[in-house]
Amino acid sequence: MLLKQPLSSLRTFCNIFFVLCCLISQNHANSQALSISQNSDLIFGSAPQGDGPKVVPPGTTETSENASFDVKGKKNTTYVITLPSTAINMTTGSGSTAQQRISVSNFTSNPASNGLLNNQGRQFLYIGATRAALLFNQTVGSYSGSFQIIVVY
Repeated sequence: MLLKQPLSSLRTFCNIFFVLCCLISQNHANSQALSISQNSDLIFGSAPQGDGPKVVPPGTTETSENASFDVKGKKNTTYVITLPSTAINMTTGSGSTAQQRISVSNFTSNPASNGLLNNQGRQFLYIGATRAALLFNQTVGSYSGSFQIIVVY
């Protein structure tokens, strides 16, 4: 089951702003369904043209930059987290030129590859990633994209 989360509506002036939402997959192989819901988007903030790469760590709590999710399912059960293994592109406008695309890669999570639901069947999942360096002629605007997270018992 794929759930597409809505993109945040954002505006910027004279700077480039980035937001990533995600597509969520879940597996219902266990007797109690594993569910995941998004609390916040992965946000790289504003940056000037020519800015270097930016790393957003997953962190251990929700921040103004990391993406956060609420995972729920069977109490005291482990689950596997799968993040994108290849880069994705955030785009603005048509995204048809290199100046309208920004690569995002090196997705990381906390917990890392396996999670453990607590005695109430819940765990928070935090996602970070690396935004590539910006071109000196990067198109100014709001950039957005999506990525997929898979959680499976």
